[in-house]
Amino acid sequence: MESKEVRIPLPENCEVGDVKATVEDNFIVVEYTPKEKEIIKTFKDLVRSKSLSGFWLEGCKVGFGEGNWLIQGGMFLKEKQARSAIAMARISQLMPYYGGEITDEEWRDAKKTKYLIGRLGDGLYTGDTTSLFHYFLAFHTLKQAEDFLENNRELCEDYYMLKTK
Repeated sequence: MESKEVRIPLPENCEVGDVKATVEDNFIVVEYTPKEKEIIKTFKDLVRSKSLSGFWLEGCKVGFGEGNWLIQGGMFLKEKQARSAIAMARISQLMPYYGGEITDEEWRDAKKTKYLIGRLGDGLYTGDTTSLFHYFLAFHTLKQAEDFLENNRELCEDYYMLKTK
């Protein structure tokens, strides 16, 4: 005999706790204990739920763990996100040696060309923009952007999460 499946929709914002099925008078009776599903909209809600797990930073090392104690050091859901944060910190330290960061005043000037390193698909590129959108990997000259990419490709790949970790 072929097995059959019956799907019973749960009330909104509800999870199922214990489930017990019995047969009574030619009916399958399913008893379950409803649990109100935790609604998580903010980071405080997530901390209260005690369901944090992920990759954390300790200095420039990445580790994995679970538990709310991890929120003190910053925790990321995926390892590549943690590596991106480390790359961002290291890039920020290198920027003064590549002409310094683009200032807010320069970003507000749509006539001023800025040069950037961006991600396109699974690769990196250098380009220019007069956009008012801010980019972290932005430089005053194309040469600065190209030199930075040439000397720091791995950092840029980590920043843009191109590595498959």
